[in-house]
Amino acid sequence: MGASAAPRSRIIVCDTGPLLHLMQIDRLDLLTRLGQVFIPSEVQHEWQRLEPTRSIPPEFRVVAVEVKWRQRALEWVSASYVDLGEAMALALALQVQANWFLTDDAAARVLASSLGVEVHGSLGVVLASAAYGYLSYTHARESINALAFESTLWVSNRVVQ
Repeated sequence: MGASAAPRSRIIVCDTGPLLHLMQIDRLDLLTRLGQVFIPSEVQHEWQRLEPTRSIPPEFRVVAVEVKWRQRALEWVSASYVDLGEAMALALALQVQANWFLTDDAAARVLASSLGVEVHGSLGVVLASAAYGYLSYTHARESINALAFESTLWVSNRVVQ
């Protein structure tokens, strides 16, 4: 599971947070430029509850979490490590052997890292997009500012600078 995978072959599993934050700044398209995006049905349901007038982009694949991984996810929820959406997304990342797991949730980041999963968040999507040339420096800077000041993602001033 590494960063070296070419964007077309990179498998990305995302929980609801980055989907919402990137949608709030009109940069949801960056995800499909960076790889194949998979989400569990729980994330799709959460999206529908939070954004009833918007559909998940058709390029995103909604995948059922297999029983073995679902059981593991429910254990993480029972232990209060993470919420259901994050748990199922992380379980799906393990199931499909994703290159990247995207979350903006601190606890989910820690759990994923402890399991050897490469984790990024909304800011990481913007930075990777700039690194691959999908965003100019100016557009990347605008996107970072938009995440910090126009989305529901909390970003410290130090990070913005």
